[in-house]
Amino acid sequence: MHILVVDDDIPTVEVIRTSLHWDLLGIDRVETAYDYTEAQNKICASQPDIILCDIEMPRGSGLDLLRWLREEKRDCEFVFLTCHANFDYAKTALQYGAADYITKPFNIAQTEATLSKVASQVRYHQELLQKSRAGQQWEEAHSLAQASFLHGLFMDGTLMTEIELNKRFQDLGLAVDALQPIHMVLVTAPQPADDTSWKPELFGYAFRNLATELLCENAPAHVFHFLRQDMHFCLAWLDGSLTPDIVAQRCRTLIELGGSCLRCEVTCYVTHSVSWHTAAAQR
Repeated sequence: MHILVVDDDIPTVEVIRTSLHWDLLGIDRVETAYDYTEAQNKICASQPDIILCDIEMPRGSGLDLLRWLREEKRDCEFVFLTCHANFDYAKTALQYGAADYITKPFNIAQTEATLSKVASQVRYHQELLQKSRAGQQWEEAHSLAQASFLHGLFMDGTLMTEIELNKRFQDLGLAVDALQPIHMVLVTAPQPADDTSWKPELFGYAFRNLATELLCENAPAHVFHFLRQDMHFCLAWLDGSLTPDIVAQRCRTLIELGGSCLRCEVTCYVTHSVSWHTAAAQR
């Protein structure tokens, strides 16, 4: 993912460029510009996915840049940097389609949380665009069937024999065996009540992505998300050959980054290394 940082204050740009954990945000390309014209040129040369821009600059403001983007019908997310005294100005920017704004002097943790939310929104929309509607509906239905089965198995007390389990795994396209050793991890996170911009589907998407990256090393088929009332759940299974220390460290990392990126309390519940059949029986 590509971000362009725009501010006429060079020290501010450098602090942003060097202080944020871009890799954890899923951003692998960070460009900078120091005025309206330079930003226009860089956008035309290689359009970024996200623009982080000072709202007040000489020779063209951040609002001017956002208006130009919308007139040119360029599709990217816009986040403004603004001073505490300019909330009304920032709210005007939101009316022009800015995704969010960050106040100066900025807090690194809050800035990363805001950008994490915006980056998740970019990825979510990109994935939707990459799929045909029919393909998307099939995938959603297939994923829902898998998640529903696992939810019933581990949360609702569905009892099955080893043979029945393997038949259901085959029917659902899950490449696992009832006797395969696994560490089952249940992760919970509450839907943020104080941030209405985190819609449940977007928060669930970001939550699942974070769990997939940190617990399962980006094996998305190993993580299923579901929502019950205002609590999000991710059910994940890890290779049973992993040591308890490795599993615990991955969970600690998820809890820490969940707090900083999603701004919520993440909790992990972990089984010892057991077979699918035993894990379901013990739940």
